[in-house]
Amino acid sequence: MRAGFSIADITPGERRPDLCGFAARKQPSTRVGAALMARVVVFESGRTRAVIAVCDLLGFRQADSLRLERAIARAARIPLKSVLLACTHNHSGPMSMPLGRLIRFRRAYLKHVESRLVEAARAAAGDLEQVTATRFGKQTIRELGEYRCCRHEPGRARWPGVVSALRLERGQSQPITFCHAGVHPYVLGWDSRVVHPDFPGPLCAAIRGHSVFLPGCGADVSPVPAMRTTLTAVERYGRRLAQATERALSRGRGAALSPISSHVVSRRIRFGFSPALPTPDGNDVAMRSLLKVWDQIERNHKLWERDRAAGRLPKLASFRMHLLRLGELTFIGIPAEVFGQTGIALEKSLGSGPSLIVSHAGGNWGYLPRPFSYKHRTYESSEAHHWYRTDGGMAPGTEAAVRRVVVRAARRLTR
Repeated sequence: MRAGFSIADITPGERRPDLCGFAARKQPSTRVGAALMARVVVFESGRTRAVIAVCDLLGFRQADSLRLERAIARAARIPLKSVLLACTHNHSGPMSMPLGRLIRFRRAYLKHVESRLVEAARAAAGDLEQVTATRFGKQTIRELGEYRCCRHEPGRARWPGVVSALRLERGQSQPITFCHAGVHPYVLGWDSRVVHPDFPGPLCAAIRGHSVFLPGCGADVSPVPAMRTTLTAVERYGRRLAQATERALSRGRGAALSPISSHVVSRRIRFGFSPALPTPDGNDVAMRSLLKVWDQIERNHKLWERDRAAGRLPKLASFRMHLLRLGELTFIGIPAEVFGQTGIALEKSLGSGPSLIVSHAGGNWGYLPRPFSYKHRTYESSEAHHWYRTDGGMAPGTEAAVRRVVVRAARRLTR
């Protein structure tokens, strides 16, 4: 196995770009606190190559992600199916996909991201060097996060958080480290108007050598602390997660990363779950954060109803999932915000070898809710689709169907 790394600055060139991720943040940014990055790793085993790329952005539409993946594939000279492109789901960056009527989506910015990803893919392919040793490990990080809807489901009061870490040593070159954790990256809240990669930025800076943050299943997980305004809080959180990453590696073991195989599987999914807009509930953990912007939520809901009546919103979608097998490790990219329990259930079902479920990969269709979300009409199933501009939330049963498809595809890939 050989591996190469490159990093590219994707910070917007505008002086004060708008920030997306929070309906409550209606003013443009005031400054750049830290650069937004695209990190690209190229793997090579024999004549086979694969790429994992991660951007410090909220997410892409599936069509835009596909175009970026094609550009990366051409630059790295690999098949399209061997490109896994994800976003950290950063809430303090520019709008990288349309989200309701929050702020204006600027397609020109995606052109900038594409050019930088191409440069990084070429540079990573030119940086290939022999991997001399590997180490994979896990570490509990329960103190760093919590379920934000825990009161709705018995037994969810404590988040069983885990960070997974993979390190590739490369002779005389810097090692490459992957940190995989399912935590929503919004240590910085809506009161912050600073362009920043949130905790993935300081996390990667604190780890020895080159590093990449892989977003796990954290759709219903808030960091502890969350919604702060100071960059000190973000730096502290990133360093704590970096320390947990190093502990995971110190307790880990070697991992075989050859051979390389990849597969893309698609499933048609249906949208349409759309209960009436609920009355704000001040006792709901998730709802409390929305009360400050309830007037904007109601306006967006009316605009959504108008577009739905006119037939402008998708009722069906092709849900593309990427499976990348590196020896005994399987990376699974899902184009949605994936719940913590979905990741746990998938890992148990897959069984053979470690599996890293990467959310916001290959695009982002919105939340992939668990059954409790439909039962209790939580934000993720009942309101988020107003921003994601679909005909409703994903239909009940979609999450279970996606898990079945992933398990079948992964088993075929390991034969």
